[in-house]
Amino acid sequence: MPVILPIPHYRETKVEAGTLYAYTTSTEDIDGDQVYYRWDWGDQSLSSWMGPYPSGVSINASHEWETKGIYDVRVKAKDENGMESDWSGPLIVDVPKTPLGNLHWIIEKIFEWILTLLDYTVLK
Repeated sequence: MPVILPIPHYRETKVEAGTLYAYTTSTEDIDGDQVYYRWDWGDQSLSSWMGPYPSGVSINASHEWETKGIYDVRVKAKDENGMESDWSGPLIVDVPKTPLGNLHWIIEKIFEWILTLLDYTVLK
């Protein structure tokens, strides 16, 4: 018998580019077989099959989006006999157009400007 569609227990839906985020899922195999999971991260990357894990146990997978955009994250399962579920419904993950990573750059530039200004004032 095939596995039941995985139940994603998602976490973050608005994330920062370049930061690793963890997502959780689980499923039950009708026969109690061990299961494997595969993630479609929506950015043209698929995870390899992860597992095997006992049926019904929640597992974590992590991903980092490098570019800004909107991504549909899905997960599917297969049992140890190769029977696969369909893909889960999508989780929409938003990597904003102005990621918080730019804040670090802005603060660094302001700090450099202040140091330059102080250095200029001391030299006068």
